[in-house]
Amino acid sequence: MSKLKLPASIKKPNFKNKRIIGLTIVVLAVLVGVGWMIFGDKVNKSNSKIYAQAAGHKIYEDEVRDLKGNNQEISNHDAAGVLADKYLSEELAKEQNITVSDQEIEAQWGKGIEKQKIENKYAYQNKVNQAYFNKLTANNRGIYKGKFLVAHFSRHVPYKSALLPEEKAADPKLGNSLAIAKDKKYAQDLITRLRDNINSGKITFEQAMKIEQNDPIVGKKVYPTLGHSGMFDTASEPFELIDINSIRQNGKLLQTGQTSGPFIVRASDSENGDSTAESYFVIINLDSASGGGAKTGFKQYIEEAKKRLEYNVYV
Repeated sequence: MSKLKLPASIKKPNFKNKRIIGLTIVVLAVLVGVGWMIFGDKVNKSNSKIYAQAAGHKIYEDEVRDLKGNNQEISNHDAAGVLADKYLSEELAKEQNITVSDQEIEAQWGKGIEKQKIENKYAYQNKVNQAYFNKLTANNRGIYKGKFLVAHFSRHVPYKSALLPEEKAADPKLGNSLAIAKDKKYAQDLITRLRDNINSGKITFEQAMKIEQNDPIVGKKVYPTLGHSGMFDTASEPFELIDINSIRQNGKLLQTGQTSGPFIVRASDSENGDSTAESYFVIINLDSASGGGAKTGFKQYIEEAKKRLEYNVYV
């Protein structure tokens, strides 16, 4: 039997071409879909009200609404400000090569911070911002890490307040210049001896810390509410016993690993904070020092940064 021949006008289907056409249609459909998603998002964003901006980021109404969640007590202004602070603090930290880890945030705010990340986004972001600003503040004034020894002698120094008569009745030596001078000499002799023993290798700095803490005249039993010898890191926590000016004047001149001579520190001796009195001796041993070269205070630095980075809250 002879094979049936197709007319010349009818060609066999080219399945290869069909596959190419099919793939082309699929690719075009994907591209159209992606384009619409991008374009649609731009349309939605353009129709959404801008609530704030900072460091090149525009903050839209839906972002503010998401941060607030179901908490109607949070105003749009506060929520927009928290988001603006987020972008501002992150940009400034990037400029200064500062990082804030999850571990640092947890150390500052506790383990419950992770739960807040889901249940209260506003509170979580606010605390993360604060962690950034704390580190930026520290870098502005100088970040110092190391060890310190302290020897208090303020137990008989009067603190001017409404309770002063009662305190004098409880401590007959309060305000007695001879008693204060005696404690001061003891504190100075102790901390000088500890420094000499450290430098000669008789004891380590850590052993000196323990000696001070257990001392019957300057230690924890006599001054239970005041700070005692230990480690310090001005980047992660406020440090009151070594004020920044004292570190700049004494510690920053040291090379890493060296131990300073004892220097005296004055503390507030009145309720309204208008006067100070000599209160304790301090020795420091610096592990590292950085920052502190800012030409302005932190408040002025932030105001200038807001202008430079076009920080604005519109609601």
